[in-house]
Amino acid sequence: MMTALSEPFAVGAVDEQRLLMVASLIRVADFPGLCRGAIAPFESHVPWTQGFLDLRRTCYAETSDRRLAHATRDLVEFVSREPLPLGTGITTTPTISRR
Repeated sequence: MMTALSEPFAVGAVDEQRLLMVASLIRVADFPGLCRGAIAPFESHVPWTQGFLDLRRTCYAETSDRRLAHATRDLVEFVSREPLPLGTGITTTPTISRR
């Protein structure tokens, strides 16, 4: 599968999706050996999704890449801006304040 996806499709069709698929497949292959090559095409415009940012950070951590701090900041920023799940902080029993 990795071999089939390593070459661009005709006229660059669905190139980003092809590269994202390669990046997702490296988790089940030789992750430390392949992850930097799979992530490299996205470094100028990193996909702003939690899955990709986590993959990128994990790659840099496992390969001792100098870009680990930057990848960590990006992931923390993404997660910090995500909305809280519906119902967060809501209790089912009312609290009564006694004064």
